[in-house]
Amino acid sequence: MSQSTIEGAPVVAKRAHPRVQHVFPADNWYFWLKAAEDKPDEIITDLEDAVATPRKELARDIFIGVLKLFRGELPTDTELLALRQANSPEGRGPHLPVFIAKMKAVKGLPLTAAEREALREAEASPDKKLQALLTQVARCHSLDGIIVTLRINNLHTKWSAGDLWHVVRPMGNRLDRILLPKVEGPEDIILLHRILTAIEAEQGWERNGIKIEALIELPSAVRQLDAICRCTPRMICSIFGIVDWTAATGGRDQDHQQSYALYGRLRTVQVSVAAGLEAIDGITPSLQRHRSFVDAGKAARLGFTGKWSVNPNNLAGIMDFMEGRRPSRRDPRAKPTSVPPGAFAEVRPRTGTSPEHPPFPLKELEQFAREKRPLLPPRVLELRDATVRRSVLPVSAARPEEVEAALASSADEVIVDLAPVAAQTGKAAREKLLGTLRAARAEQTLLALQANPDDPGTWRAFEEIVSALGPRVSACALPEVTSPVQVRGLDARLTEVETHVGIPLGHLRIEGRIRTEAALDQAYEIATASRRVSALIFDIPVAELHRQYRLAVGAKTRSIRKAEYLLKGQLLVATSEAGIDAVDSLTRKGNRVSREALDAANHGFSGKLARLDEVEEVNGRLVPPRSFIQELAPMIQGVTPDAIRETLSPEAIRAVLRKSFPAEWVEPFVRTCRDLAEPYWNGARKIEEFSAVLRAELQRRWYPASIERALQPFELFAVADQDRGLGAVAYADPWRANAIELVDAATARVYEHIIRTAWKAGLLTQEEDRRYHQAFERLRTALLVKEAAGLMPGMRIPAYAVTVEDWMVKLFAQASGDRNLYHLDDEFVAQERARGVIKFDGRIAHGILTLLVSLVGLHRVADGCRLHSIEDVRYKAPVRIGDSVTPIFTVMDAQDSRIRLRVEALRRDGQVAMEGTIIVTPQGVSRQSDDGARPPGPARLRAARERSATVLAFPRDKQAPAFSQRGTVSRDFQSKISPDVADGYWALVGSAGPAVWNLAVSLGMIAHTSANFASPGWILLSTRLEEQQEPIREGDTLISRANLEITRLTREERRPICRITMDVRNQHDRPVFRAEVSKLGDPALGCEP
Repeated sequence: MSQSTIEGAPVVAKRAHPRVQHVFPADNWYFWLKAAEDKPDEIITDLEDAVATPRKELARDIFIGVLKLFRGELPTDTELLALRQANSPEGRGPHLPVFIAKMKAVKGLPLTAAEREALREAEASPDKKLQALLTQVARCHSLDGIIVTLRINNLHTKWSAGDLWHVVRPMGNRLDRILLPKVEGPEDIILLHRILTAIEAEQGWERNGIKIEALIELPSAVRQLDAICRCTPRMICSIFGIVDWTAATGGRDQDHQQSYALYGRLRTVQVSVAAGLEAIDGITPSLQRHRSFVDAGKAARLGFTGKWSVNPNNLAGIMDFMEGRRPSRRDPRAKPTSVPPGAFAEVRPRTGTSPEHPPFPLKELEQFAREKRPLLPPRVLELRDATVRRSVLPVSAARPEEVEAALASSADEVIVDLAPVAAQTGKAAREKLLGTLRAARAEQTLLALQANPDDPGTWRAFEEIVSALGPRVSACALPEVTSPVQVRGLDARLTEVETHVGIPLGHLRIEGRIRTEAALDQAYEIATASRRVSALIFDIPVAELHRQYRLAVGAKTRSIRKAEYLLKGQLLVATSEAGIDAVDSLTRKGNRVSREALDAANHGFSGKLARLDEVEEVNGRLVPPRSFIQELAPMIQGVTPDAIRETLSPEAIRAVLRKSFPAEWVEPFVRTCRDLAEPYWNGARKIEEFSAVLRAELQRRWYPASIERALQPFELFAVADQDRGLGAVAYADPWRANAIELVDAATARVYEHIIRTAWKAGLLTQEEDRRYHQAFERLRTALLVKEAAGLMPGMRIPAYAVTVEDWMVKLFAQASGDRNLYHLDDEFVAQERARGVIKFDGRIAHGILTLLVSLVGLHRVADGCRLHSIEDVRYKAPVRIGDSVTPIFTVMDAQDSRIRLRVEALRRDGQVAMEGTIIVTPQGVSRQSDDGARPPGPARLRAARERSATVLAFPRDKQAPAFSQRGTVSRDFQSKISPDVADGYWALVGSAGPAVWNLAVSLGMIAHTSANFASPGWILLSTRLEEQQEPIREGDTLISRANLEITRLTREERRPICRITMDVRNQHDRPVFRAEVSKLGDPALGCEP
């Protein structure tokens, strides 16, 4: 397709929607030239993965210099200096000056004397490559008809701001699109949109002229893809990134990645097409032209509108597909055969509208670029206790002999189903089961008890066994998990069990079986509903339901295997993003265990359900492979054709490897080598080709997913403090040429899991074991000291769920003096509901009690920090007595020994009961002292709980204070921290410590002041608390000097919203703290502010 300029010279128009996107390093001048010759629909010049860390800044100037030459503009001296340092393919380095001189000559740009001389010498040279280059430049010096896209570094790294400030800001009008890699969610796209909007406004360019492409390679991006596609009018394309997707989901890097990534690929197509965007399939891992041809056809059938290319063979294969040529699979040099041309899907018209977003301040962008800081918080690696579950063996509690055999096996985890022994008649069976469990070895196998907390009999059996075995039980496995509500309820009940039995809080984990598609749709919400969730088990009978036409996914495919891949991929998205294990289902009858176990490993599953006789096979397949590349590469490199049979025979390989490794490690690898060598040894293939084939198999098939490959980048990530803290570490693979990987927290976590699994299986050498543990401890130490108490921006910290019981509400009312009728008087609550004043139908907990429970929860999971202040907490929904509260904290920023956290308290149904922001400080920074407050003994705590049963609510005729005409009133309130009051607070905070007890007393005094300043029907809206100045001690008298002011009236009900400020001092008139609350008053108050 072409159009004419005014002068009449034809100019090829760019396709509105490209079918082929060709990617290459931005700092390689020859790849630019080759792309201009091949003329794909779009070129993507890469500043991210394809550029080594030391060359990041240099690559920017090289990119600008090359692009200016192709656009016919003269590069600056700085850009030319950088351009002369551009990367070149092997043997092309001396040609770079000729390329620059010839490009300037063709474009009519002034040449220096040295460039003219270099060009004259090149034209007179007999070097055929040089002559071909001159001809190539003369013919291919334009990017007309090609969409030019820049792939910047992702916004969570230190290089992204510089890419935008130093490259996009001066050169954006020469670009068509920006590709953003490692997109996590819509917030990444929105931030880039805001920056581009500011740049366009500053430079006077067309608004929304620079489009955005999103590289979808993380589970969080696939889960939020609909929001990503519709968040800004600049979004034009979604590209599925297969390689990083495989790493992020824990899959193994091998030739059939597309099959295992079917869920992510199909979702990219469906969501992008529905939004009217381009959907581009990722690369073909193989560089064979035929494989690219085949993959292009598969991508087109799946619904993609185009495909990526990273190599001329990739590009040729895709063009073969579109132009109707089938390349030979065996002989790349053979002439392709003619076939009907293929076509990718057409892009539909865009649907819906996108919201507008304000421009980003360019001064801030300049500062980020100058200081080399990430625009968004870097991803955080959260190190967890080592849990390896390759083989998971389910057994029935009614068969003690099977339980005994399971626990004696090499299974990593045994799940004992308690349902058969739950009834009253099963008491004898439970006692026999207990005897079996007590006698089993305690250190090797994880023991989970499968119990339904909604079944009284099963739950009673669970509590009996946990009480008897204590910490030997590691988890409660739900027989069927259907919603996050179920998980939050179980979390609270496990907290009660741990408290009663006396085992550490959080020891009991939660596992759950996913049995339906409806539950699978909520898998991420289930996985993140509690910090206890450690594994989700895929247990959907796909084959059976597919044959019965009862699978919704059956509408997308008639293949049972593809249906399984889609459903399993959906689970892996949830578990990978949540950072928990995914366990595959039992092997279907008639299928090979080895095949299904290997499928599970390739897919990204951490483990697999197994029968007793399958455990060894499953363990062997789920263990990461060892490539032996360090030992074999020198053998392959130095072998001569006539020595191949002797040097590279399976027996020779065995002899070399057995010098360093045990036979059980070596023999599986030797068997694989024998299978590979067979056609070469029997004459079916040329034996001189075997060394190249063996090297290719090592580098492509065995090495990428191996123990050796995982250990090296994990070590680098562990020691590179500066780069890790600024987003990513660049790892240059020593065994694969030009293979640079940016290792961030997501991929480091996967590598750590691979090595940990190998360590648990005893597959590390002594030296590897030392390196792993040294790196692990180095990283753990670095993360703990980083940004105060190990809390870094972006980190999500769920606390354990707590059931808000009646005694807690009454005890807080008694200790604080906040005896509001909504907390203590059922009859009053019923009357107010009948009047339409409230919507809840029973007594509720104090809002400040919900806040206290949440802050105690923070102490239990992050005891290295203390509360500094409560910036603003708002109460959104009531918490009924008997409901559970799950606190969730998210680190917003951490600066100057102050960490700002967003806090949410979720009810069991998932509704937010309370939200806001708090400031915490690391231990040792706070000025608060622990003097004078020590927990009482168990007898005093029991007595405090018993006394709370007699607490009475305020009189119903209690009146609010009289207001002045200006709507204000001041009063003083006093509260003595008697031993009984002190014991009440200790009973509420448990063993959380003196600092948390001080906090509880402070919050109680806030509740005391606000409750005594109001009539019974007032409702708490928000709370603020400044830093505590003076510690509180038992026996102190606290005096609150409070001021109440009506700030406004609600629009419809005309109820007053009142602000109460208080200055609390002790009996020595020393300031203790300042606080503020807002409350919704009675309609009868009748006073305008």
